[in-house]
Amino acid sequence: WGSETLAIQSMFSSIFMPDAAPEYQKWFSELQRKSATGKTAAALMKAIGEVDVSEILPNVKNETLVLHARNDSAISFRQGQALAAGIANARFVPLDTSNHILPESDPAWHRASGLFKEFLDA
Repeated sequence: WGSETLAIQSMFSSIFMPDAAPEYQKWFSELQRKSATGKTAAALMKAIGEVDVSEILPNVKNETLVLHARNDSAISFRQGQALAAGIANARFVPLDTSNHILPESDPAWHRASGLFKEFLDA
């Protein structure tokens, strides 16, 4: 983390944005490097791996929109489905992409943007 080695910089970008154009992957690598120290990033990754919200999902009473990439390498598709299934008023929408973070150049971006707008306007 924070390394100038290209392979290390691109590792997380290739997990979160594998189909993104190089300029988006570079942007994401820079954002990560500037956003957290290696120590903070490691602690965050550890904490994320230990969090389990499944028991409190039934407490969510609001309508919920869950969008999830079909080929997401960061979070499995099954986990996205389970999240939505645990919330009574959730709508699960699969997106045809491998990108966990959608750059504007991803065709799924336009679908996701429309779904967000529709959901917020409802």
